[in-house]
Amino acid sequence: MHRSFLPIAAFLLIALGLGACGSSAKSTGPVTTDAPMSTASVAPENTAAVPAVSGPTITISSGFKFSVTPVKAGATVTVRNDSTAQHTVSADTTAGGFDVTSDPGKTVTFTAPSKPGSYGFHCNIHTFMKATLTVT
Repeated sequence: MHRSFLPIAAFLLIALGLGACGSSAKSTGPVTTDAPMSTASVAPENTAAVPAVSGPTITISSGFKFSVTPVKAGATVTVRNDSTAQHTVSADTTAGGFDVTSDPGKTVTFTAPSKPGSYGFHCNIHTFMKATLTVT
């Protein structure tokens, strides 16, 4: 390696090392240095933590958006939080009757309203997040 590149290479190694130290991810066990590290086999955060769901679902994306499938009256609705932030799914009115909190990478459920209709809801934490649950 040419001598003029050594300070740059050293800086990059230090910067990359410091960036990893500021991570907010929780450790799942001891770190070993026996094997070389590879980013090629690292899955995106939260991908494995969120179980697959079938049926009526409200999915919260990492882009702070709701994706909603229509539900039957009285059905169990699964809220799947694919983001790295905590969110709520809170009915805009008491007629909706649902208010659940979902932690990052987790799922929660609630019972859909018993009467068909359109029920607006929002996130109490991120008030710009809004959507409508269609109950048939």
